Amino acid sequence: MRTTGQIIPSLADVRQLQASAARRNLARRRTQLRAGIRLHIGKWLELHTVWGPFPNPTAMWGMGTDGFPVILELNDPEAGALVCISDADQHALMGAVLLSAAFLNSPAAVSAYVLTDRPDRWAWAHQVPILVGVSRPGDDGLQRALDSAYKETRYLVVLADGDAAAKALPPGLLQDGPSAGLWPLVFCSPQTGLALTARCSPLRWTAVVGAMRPPDVTPPIAARHPLLSILSGGDLQPGVWRAYFKKPRRTVDFTIPHL
Repeated sequence: MRTTGQIIPSLADVRQLQASAARRNLARRRTQLRAGIRLHIGKWLELHTVWGPFPNPTAMWGMGTDGFPVILELNDPEAGALVCISDADQHALMGAVLLSAAFLNSPAAVSAYVLTDRPDRWAWAHQVPILVGVSRPGDDGLQRALDSAYKETRYLVVLADGDAAAKALPPGLLQDGPSAGLWPLVFCSPQTGLALTARCSPLRWTAVVGAMRPPDVTPPIAARHPLLSILSGGDLQPGVWRAYFKKPRRTVDFTIPHL
């Protein structure tokens, strides 16, 4: 007499199936990321076609609502440390800066490093040719990248992703990094941004970028720094960022392409 029953897979079979599913998901995600990067780079290509090649090593924040690109010239130390004080869409802005720098410069001239307590969300960036590393705060990888860029006279853009990364930046990088071609771009909360800008001499930083709307910035916080009031103006529309430049004193609203 024959009996039928459910076949119970072994633990090895289960693990093999899980590994196969993980590989398929990873391959699908990589395909999506490549498509997103091509779309993003396509946006920069459109801008590059309109404006022509930039004469200096450059990273781009986005396209100003006035029709002009908002750029960072890496050979101009007067720009100083740049602090993004916003809780919304920071990763999109960091991705825009990284990909624009990769599109506009060769890896021999400009490199980039990401300091973050969430390295998993930067998995896509390992395909970007100028990226030399991603690490958590406290890792010595950033210091090695700084030393290498300084010795090779290569510009290095350091993306500090989040409050923990901002607080872990090497002493002096905010103050003196740009004069050596080492550019800290800090993306953090308003509270941490206030502390960082207080550490910098007023003569050493030029721009603060944000896309803050209530309740991101409460009146007590805004009262402690006039720039927060400027960046959190009620006329700032969703999806629009605002940069405040000290030289000359002005604000610029801009948008970024999204991955």
